[in-house]
Amino acid sequence: MIELKNVSKFYTDNSIVTIGLRNINLKFTKGEFVAITGDSGCGKSTLLNVISLIDTYDEGEILYYGNETFYFNQNESDVFRKNNISFIFQKYNIVDSYTVLQNVMLPLLIKGTPEEEAKKEALEIIKKVGLEHRTNNKGTKLSGGEKQRCVIARAIANNAPVLACDEPTGNLDKKTSEEIIKLIKEVSKDKLVLIVTHDYESIKNICTRKIKLSDGEVVEDITFEVGIDEEEKDVSLVDSRPSIKTLFKLAFLNIFSTPKKTIFSTLVFSFVCLILLLLSLFMIQLSYNENYTYNKEYGIISEDRMIIYDDKHNSLDMVQLEPIIKDSEYYTNAFYEEKNTDFKIGDQGYINAAVTFKEMEYELLFGSNDILNDEFVLVFAKSDYYINIDETYIGEEVKIKIYADDDYFVSIGKLAGVAVSNEIHSTYLVGKYNEKLTNIVINNDVTLSFTSTKSTRTIISKMHVVNAPKTYIAIPNSLKDDIEFNFNIQNLYPVSYDIEVVYTDEVNYPIMIVNQAYLNGEITPKFDGIKEITVYTDNVKNLSKKLTKLGYDVSIPSMVENNNGASLIVLYMAMGLVIVALIIMFYISFAIIQRIYLTKTKDYSIFRTLGLISKDIKKILNIEVVFIALFSTIIGAILTNLIIIISKTDLYKYMSLYLIIFYLIAMSLFALLTSNRLNSKIFKYSVYQSIKEGSE
Repeated sequence: MIELKNVSKFYTDNSIVTIGLRNINLKFTKGEFVAITGDSGCGKSTLLNVISLIDTYDEGEILYYGNETFYFNQNESDVFRKNNISFIFQKYNIVDSYTVLQNVMLPLLIKGTPEEEAKKEALEIIKKVGLEHRTNNKGTKLSGGEKQRCVIARAIANNAPVLACDEPTGNLDKKTSEEIIKLIKEVSKDKLVLIVTHDYESIKNICTRKIKLSDGEVVEDITFEVGIDEEEKDVSLVDSRPSIKTLFKLAFLNIFSTPKKTIFSTLVFSFVCLILLLLSLFMIQLSYNENYTYNKEYGIISEDRMIIYDDKHNSLDMVQLEPIIKDSEYYTNAFYEEKNTDFKIGDQGYINAAVTFKEMEYELLFGSNDILNDEFVLVFAKSDYYINIDETYIGEEVKIKIYADDDYFVSIGKLAGVAVSNEIHSTYLVGKYNEKLTNIVINNDVTLSFTSTKSTRTIISKMHVVNAPKTYIAIPNSLKDDIEFNFNIQNLYPVSYDIEVVYTDEVNYPIMIVNQAYLNGEITPKFDGIKEITVYTDNVKNLSKKLTKLGYDVSIPSMVENNNGASLIVLYMAMGLVIVALIIMFYISFAIIQRIYLTKTKDYSIFRTLGLISKDIKKILNIEVVFIALFSTIIGAILTNLIIIISKTDLYKYMSLYLIIFYLIAMSLFALLTSNRLNSKIFKYSVYQSIKEGSE
C-alpha cells in the first residue's frame, strides 16, 4: 500500500542543517495499526507528516500502490491527501469558530458533496462518535476529549484508506485517552492506521506493529500481525472540487462565525474608506479652488448655473436651443438676476438686492421657505452676512425703489423668511416667477455703458434737463470713431436701445440727456427677441461643450480659470502631502488587517490538510476580504455623508460618478492586495509548518 525507499528529510535554520529523517525504508499494508514511538525529537511526527504529504521530503521516494509521489506539486499533494488520508492531531486542529456539525461537514463539502447530503451524513457520524448533544456547539465550547471526538468524526467523514494520528491522546487524561484510542480502533477497520505516540503502553494491546525511531532512523520494527498486501494500482489525482456556490458559503461562514474579527476588520476598512473619500473630496475641492474662481460680475455663483448668449448681440435661436435645454430649468432674458436694486422692508431695513426665481440651496435662519406667489425669502451671501434683519420683519411688505425726480416705493409682496447661502456673493430676494415683477426690476434705474475700440469702458453720465425735447445721448466728436454702440445693462449682456445718439463739441464726455417727463425706470431696452438664457442644470460642463460646438457663447459664473502659478505650486504641494498621507494610512491599515486575518492561518491550513487546493482557498479568501471591503465602502460613504451634514460643508458638490468609480476601484484593489498577501503567507510553507505557525 505505502512504501518508503531511502527517504530523508532535512531542516535548514540559519545555514545549519538538521536531519529530520535519514534513509527510511518501510512498507505499510492495509489493516495495520502501526505505533510509531521514540523519544522526543526523534522524528516520529516528521515521518508521519512526510508519509501524509503534509510535509515534503528531500531524498528517496514514497510509493502509494506503486505510484511515485516525489514529483507531486502542491495541488496534486492536496488532491491526493483529500482522497487517501485522514488526520487526527494532538492539538485537535478543528476550526474553533465552526460548530461540530460544520467541522464534520467540511471534508464532505470540500469533496463536492451537495450540502443537504453532507449534512445528513455528518449528523449520522456525529451520533456514532457520541457528540449528538454538541452538534451545534462551536469548537471553543468543547472539552479536549470532545474536540478529539469531533476530529475523529471529521476523519470518518473523509473516509480515506489511511488514518494518520499524531499524539491523538497527548493532551487528554487517562480515561479520556482510553476512550479515544478505543474509538479510533472501532472506526478504522480495514484501514491503515499510523499513530505517533510517546506512550506506547497505552496502545500496545491493539497495535499490530511497532516502529521505534532514534535520531531520524528506524531502530526497531516489530510486526505482531501482518496486514493485507494489496496489488499496485493507479492513484487518481482527479479533483472533485466544491462548486463556486459552496466556496461562497464557506467564505460567508468564515465571516459570520468570527464576529469580533469581522467587526474589527470592517471598522479598519471603514476607516480607510472614510479617510480616502474625505481626502479625495478635499483634493478635488482644493484643485477646483486653485484652478477656478467665480466671476465677480455675477451674484449667483451656484455650480449648476450657466448663461447662453451670442457675442454678436443676435437673438438666440430657440428652435435650435429648446430641444437641448428642455430638461433643465431655464429663464429667458433674466437680466433681473444680476440687477441690484434698492428695496425696503416694512418701515425700515433698506437693502440692495437682486431678484431670482431659482430655488437655490440655502440655510434658513428664521421664517419659512414655503412661499406663495407674492412672498419672498431674503437670502444673504453666507460669507458676508451682516445685515441686521431679525424675525420682526417676517410678514412685512417688500417695496422696490423707483427712481424719479421724487423717488417712491412700490410694494411687490411680503417677506416670508431670511436665509444665508454659499451659492451667491450678493443679496437676493428669492420668489416665484412673476413677469410684471421682472419688468419692474429690469427697467428700474437702467445704467447704460459703451465699449470703445481701445477696450476701455466708460459709464455714461445722466443729466436731467427740464426743457429737453427728447431723451438722447450726447457724444463728444473726439470720440466719434472710437465707440461701438452696443449698450449694456450693468456691463453684462449687449442689447440695443431706441435712443438717439448726437455728436457734439458741447460735451467733453458721453452724457445721457433725460427729459424731465421721463422716469429713469421708463427707459426700457428694446428687446428684439431673446438675448440670453439663464439655465440651471446638473450637467453644466457637458451642456456647455455641446452649446459651444453650435456656436453659442456660454458663461459659467462659478468656473473661471485661475492661471496663478503660485496657486498651482500650492496645489501640487498639497497633493503630494495627501498622497504621502494616503500611502502611510494604507500601509498601517494593511498591517492591522493582515494581523487580523493571519490569526485565521490555522483554519485555512486545516482546509489544506483536508485537500482543498490553493486555488479554491484563494477564492474563499478573496470573497471574504472583498465582501468586507465592499460592505465597508458603504459604511465609509455613510460616515462621510454624516460628517458633511454635521459639519455643514459644501463637499457634496464635488461628488461625481468618476470619484465613486475611483473610490470603489481603490478599495477593491486594497482588499485584493490584502487577500493576496494573506494567501502568500498561508502557502509560503508546507501544510505542517502553516498549521504549526497558526497554532502558536
